[in-house]
Amino acid sequence: MICCDLINDKVNPVIAEQKWNYMILGEVLEHVDNPVLFLDSIKRKYSKHIDKLIITVPNAFKIENFIFIKNDNIEMINSDHRYWFTPYTLGKVVTRACLKIEGYGFFQSYQVTRGSEMEKELLINPAMRDTILMIVDLT
Repeated sequence: MICCDLINDKVNPVIAEQKWNYMILGEVLEHVDNPVLFLDSIKRKYSKHIDKLIITVPNAFKIENFIFIKNDNIEMINSDHRYWFTPYTLGKVVTRACLKIEGYGFFQSYQVTRGSEMEKELLINPAMRDTILMIVDLT
């Protein structure tokens, strides 16, 4: 793991020393004030050193959000987050940063079984799972 300010710092020398297959931005983009600028900065500084980005973000359409609204009439919010993402909005941010989407999928933070009604819905409709994963070509 390498920690740095991807917008303001120069290219990290540890990264610049070799070629990398992936940079993982796991649960990061929803915390960034300007995600287009953030991704654009990564592309400008790191596209010579890193081939692809793996981006994960919480899914705005996750089933738990609908359950909270239905049962408690409230929006469940993580106050550290700046944005809710759907596949479309995440794709829009990625393409506005002039990056190419290679693919995306939906994942759940726990194993989905055929147990509860909620888990049955997740098997039928994976778009309601809690995480969106997008693979982006940085080159």
